[in-house]
Amino acid sequence: MPVPLASEECVTILGTNGSLDHKHGSSASDMLRFSGGNTGNLLFQYAASELISNQKKYVGIAALAYSDPTAFKDSRYFVFPAANHLRTDVDWSGLAGFIDSRRVPLVMLGLGAQAASNPTNDEVQRISEHAAVQELASVIRDKGVLVTVRGKFSKRVCDQLGIESEVFGCPSLFLNPDPKLGESIYRQLAFFKENPGQLRPAVTAAAPFELADEERRRRLEGRLYGWVIENDGLYVQQSGGDDVIAFTMNPQSKAARKTAKAVRTLLAPDVSLNRFTEGAARVSRVYWNARRWIDELKETNLAIGTRLHGNMAALASGIPGVFISHDARTDELIETMKVPYLPLEEVPDRLSDVFERVRFDPVAFDENRAQLFRQFAERMGALGLTIDAQRLTTFSSSAKS
Repeated sequence: MPVPLASEECVTILGTNGSLDHKHGSSASDMLRFSGGNTGNLLFQYAASELISNQKKYVGIAALAYSDPTAFKDSRYFVFPAANHLRTDVDWSGLAGFIDSRRVPLVMLGLGAQAASNPTNDEVQRISEHAAVQELASVIRDKGVLVTVRGKFSKRVCDQLGIESEVFGCPSLFLNPDPKLGESIYRQLAFFKENPGQLRPAVTAAAPFELADEERRRRLEGRLYGWVIENDGLYVQQSGGDDVIAFTMNPQSKAARKTAKAVRTLLAPDVSLNRFTEGAARVSRVYWNARRWIDELKETNLAIGTRLHGNMAALASGIPGVFISHDARTDELIETMKVPYLPLEEVPDRLSDVFERVRFDPVAFDENRAQLFRQFAERMGALGLTIDAQRLTTFSSSAKS
């Protein structure tokens, strides 16, 4: 039988509890750095914090300092809510050294591999042979007692690296405790198929300057932005660099004017700069608190776009989040989590036509999510970790109904 953590024991989580509110007043640059360069990180950090009921500490640039001697005092586990860390464009030596220096076992949640669509065995080999990836993999093998990954491709890379892993998708899949969430999402999609005039969409925005050399995705993003403007929706930015985040926070400021011109060229080149910044000021959002992000999406009734965590925030809020698949990251997560999606090449010109094309099986989604949660809770319980009681009850009940 697993031994639950003693009352004086805790877990130390890398990152935050999903909120940077205590950093209010910092610059856009600082806030983006505190979030790890992408506010989507806040969402899966929030998920990890919500799912684990044990006492928690947080370590990182927005929490206890890495060098703080109290950061791991009385900690049974080091919980690492991960992203696409199996990638070849980042040097992970500092992170690997920090993990290696901690004298507690590692629990890694949601580890992913970065690749283009339809990755080949050569791509798996390329990633797994990269020196920075191998250095990180070495400490994961040594310290890891549970490693969950986002999908089959990430597991293939882990297998090649000798990392034992299990496929669970992203922890944010379990934020919404409704065991019949898929049925609810399906009913909403059906309603708006018949009543498109009542739509207020939220677009999970792509980082604009990443689109400069991708004509197909640039045209798509301009179309999505147009849907938001036409329907008084929200355009939610997660990343894109300091200038983009500063522009998102205050599109009409003098400091953001140069960025505004560049973003307008990408998203709405036929619109005057003044009209563009007026529209952006109305619809643009960036969230530094995952709970607020989820709650404010309830003011809309559909999220759509290429960004994972913007759509996961929508599902957590109980509204449809339609993923636009465009690379291996989104493809494997769609397959693992069975979320609503559209291939990039099938996104229609009109928002009202989205509902004719969305691919979604609500029964498969609900059954798969419940099964993944029960397996996840079992693996965590085997380590002595306590999982949120409400979710345990509702997902266990759904297995019997």
